[in-house]
Amino acid sequence: MWDTSEHFSIVILSVALLIVCKYYAGNSSNPNRLIFALGFILGLTPFAKMQSVPIALSIACIFLHTLWLKSIARGQFIRSLAAFFLGGILFSALVILYLTIFSIYDAFWKSYIQQNLLIYSTHGLMGNVNQLSFFGKINIFLRMLRRVPDTRILFLFTAIVLILGVPFLIIKRFSLSLNQEKSNTFCFVYYSLFILVASSYSIIRPGNGFTHYLLFLIIPSGFLIGVFLGELAKVLQVSQLTLSNLKLSLLTGVIFITITASFLQFATIIKLDNVYLDNCRVFAKNYLSPIAKNILKYASPGESMAVWGWASELYFDTGLIQATRAGVLGSLNYSPLQQYFFKQYADDLINSNAKLFVDAVAPRMTVFKDRKTQEHEVFPEIARVIKENYRLVDEVKGVRIYLKK
Repeated sequence: MWDTSEHFSIVILSVALLIVCKYYAGNSSNPNRLIFALGFILGLTPFAKMQSVPIALSIACIFLHTLWLKSIARGQFIRSLAAFFLGGILFSALVILYLTIFSIYDAFWKSYIQQNLLIYSTHGLMGNVNQLSFFGKINIFLRMLRRVPDTRILFLFTAIVLILGVPFLIIKRFSLSLNQEKSNTFCFVYYSLFILVASSYSIIRPGNGFTHYLLFLIIPSGFLIGVFLGELAKVLQVSQLTLSNLKLSLLTGVIFITITASFLQFATIIKLDNVYLDNCRVFAKNYLSPIAKNILKYASPGESMAVWGWASELYFDTGLIQATRAGVLGSLNYSPLQQYFFKQYADDLINSNAKLFVDAVAPRMTVFKDRKTQEHEVFPEIARVIKENYRLVDEVKGVRIYLKK
């Protein structure tokens, strides 16, 4: 699903950041093995989601700076650097080997690399040219931050730390004569700001108002707050507070804030109307939408079906097999790769000999609704294949069902 594609990237980035912190702490008996693992993990990010690459690059830059600070000799630095880059290119080398064996360079380049570059450059996810200025994209980003209730409290804490806490730490850092032992981790304040900027850029750059992009802020927000609390502990320790009392106070405060925020958020959600909660008894009885019920009149679970538009849930609801590589056609609104994807879709439809074709462009659908510009008849290469191989047998809520001739 589009709105869950960030999760695997977040896991990868979290593990990478953990390894950087572990290396900095010097708790590894074999640092080069740890460095190689870090490079390998960061090398996975372009294949998990291209949008996570700026964040991965920020973590890589932080690690290289840390490596430079902690390297005793030039030879040690070069060996560690080699281990990092060898780990970073390993997975890419395996991908190239796979593409070579199966001769699918063109499909990989156009379907993944080129399409992603278009999405994050001048074209949005739907293929439409994005004419927004960067400041316009920032406004979309700020509106998302205000609109999403699930993460609003976390981002509020992050903003407070960013606006009030970090300047306070920086002023204290340069106004107090802290010894080296108490200031040797202060670079993590700058690291956390660097990751926050990179993550924000990853969200802002596409110019899409998809709120699930905000998942990329969880890592920098948590990292920033954690670094702030740790450095605040060192600053306050200069005063006459004991470390044990300080830790107890911080822990109590964090627990209180977390529990209070959770209860407030829970109460807010309970008060909202939720179609899934309101109809949970109905859904529990193997609920099928009218569209899925009608589709199953003409095919049985396990047979193949092709869907035109944005309704990949129909595969799940019916148990039918996806007949085309594109489960969702996000390029209906014209992009430089439109002809490539349409030809691929038409070829897949013919080669798979799909029993059903469903045109899910309808007024009541979530995304693609305008038949005048988005139904399959608008595109000659698709219309010809459907006319020659399928016949219209049913229509439910504007969704048309075609059966193989």
